[in-house]
Amino acid sequence: MLDTAIDVAAFQRFERDGWDRVAHLYDATWAPLTTQLVGPLLAAAAVGAGQRALDLACGPGYVAAAAAARGAEVVAFDISAAMVDEARRRHPGLDVRLGAAERVDLPDASFDRVLMSFGILHVADPGAVLLEARRLLRAGGRFAFTVWAAPDASPGARFIDDAIRAHALPVVDLPTGLDSYLFADPERIRAALDAAGFTTSNVTLATAYWRVPHADWVIAAERHAGVRTAALLQRQEPARLAAITAAITAGIETFRDGDGYALPMAALVAVASR
Repeated sequence: MLDTAIDVAAFQRFERDGWDRVAHLYDATWAPLTTQLVGPLLAAAAVGAGQRALDLACGPGYVAAAAAARGAEVVAFDISAAMVDEARRRHPGLDVRLGAAERVDLPDASFDRVLMSFGILHVADPGAVLLEARRLLRAGGRFAFTVWAAPDASPGARFIDDAIRAHALPVVDLPTGLDSYLFADPERIRAALDAAGFTTSNVTLATAYWRVPHADWVIAAERHAGVRTAALLQRQEPARLAAITAAITAGIETFRDGDGYALPMAALVAVASR
């Protein structure tokens, strides 16, 4: 599963440092979108009272807090110290720890549920994460994660992706990471889960709506509140940024909704049993 061209340590540093810089912006930019999929994620995993749950790449802690609200005993991890601070601040009393998802310093078979909300493509080695999730689960436990669907299934993502691909030049000095749509194919997800030793799996499609006020807000979020796309955009010449901005400004009109816009963003919800 791991691309041998990926320098694991370098990519982990890149993601950690990136999220450390922008953790304080997540709630106002990405959370209104990603939190719409928290319910489907917990439902797929059948999270409930009396269970012990682990939230990997927890970010500001929305999934962990929602699992705790269902009565689960929750432990959460994130590689970014700033994200850990955000989660602790937003959810006092939540057990949030600093650490990478590829290797969790906890005993085998410690949890009934392992959860991951849009974190699988922010790790250096997703195969290692899947193996770790299985190791940490008790027999009969469930691992569930969300990942963005391919652009052809996600109109809101497609027009942004098309604008960037059409006008941005590749940047050679960024650490090599995973293909952004590595897990956009349900069959590839199932194959990866099978390879990690999970016994049964299921993948469903869900759609959330990213409600934004205008095109400039979208561009600012992509440039300043993320990590990988932001790093790419920050290295573009002004003329190329202007072309990307023009393309997004034109494309967003398809999604006008009252005074703003509602961008349909499709996601895959995957669940597997140990």
